[in-house]
This record gives sequence, C-alpha cells and structure tokens, in this order.
Amino acid sequence: MEIGKLLSSSRDHLVKRLKDVAYRHAWIQSHINNGIAFQIRAMRKAAGWDQKKLAEEALGNSDLQSMISRYENPDYGKYSMQTLLNLAKAFDVGLIVRFAPFSELVEWEERLLDTELVVPSFTQELKKGLPPSQVRPD
Repeated sequence: MEIGKLLSSSRDHLVKRLKDVAYRHAWIQSHINNGIAFQIRAMRKAAGWDQKKLAEEALGNSDLQSMISRYENPDYGKYSMQTLLNLAKAFDVGLIVRFAPFSELVEWEERLLDTELVVPSFTQELKKGLPPSQVRPD
C-alpha cells in the first residue's frame, strides 16, 4: 500500500473514532499528556540535565525533582500553567496553549511522525537564522 493511501486510511479511521464523544475527549487528554511528558523528558535529556538540574532551572529548587518526575509521567496530567511557563523559560522556548478545531488536531496527529520532540531554544534559532516573517505588510 502506498504511503498516501495508508495516511488517508489512517485519517479516515481516526475521524470515524472521533465521532464518539468519549473517545474524542480521551484522545485529546492522551495527546496532551503524552506530548508534554515526552517533550519535557526529551528536551531535558538534550540539555544534558538530570531531573534535579531541571527542577533547579525551572522551579528554582533542586529538591522539587519529584515534581519534574511527575511532569515527565504521561499518566500524571495535572499540569499547572505556571509550571509549564517556568519549564518553557528554563528551556528558552515558547509555549502554545490554545483551543483548536478537531480538524487541526487531526492534521497535527498526521504530522507527529515527522515532528521532533526537542525544540530549539531561541538562542539556537538565532544562530541558525530565524525564518522570515510570514506576515505581509498591508
């Protein structure tokens, strides 16, 4: 089976499953919990930090290592916005939190295979050269 048909079939299957409201909301929660937990862990490891070092950098106290451990557990799911902002600051990356239509989430799911969990810091992006703005002047 060619990759295009496989992706189309996979997308159709996902859309069919999302018609069930309970599945839809469980899918969103799982998507968020797994994505945040795995991304925090991947970025921490890429920085060469253990959990104590990340707790020190993000939370100002290495004794809060157990909190980092909870955040890296996909079963936890009780993220505070402030702690996510602190983690973004420690990694020097942005944080996007917004409501979105399911069509966008399905597209995001399809692109996940090509997505890197480790996000470059602002400094790393500057070294590579930030892409030009997509905003066109009026």
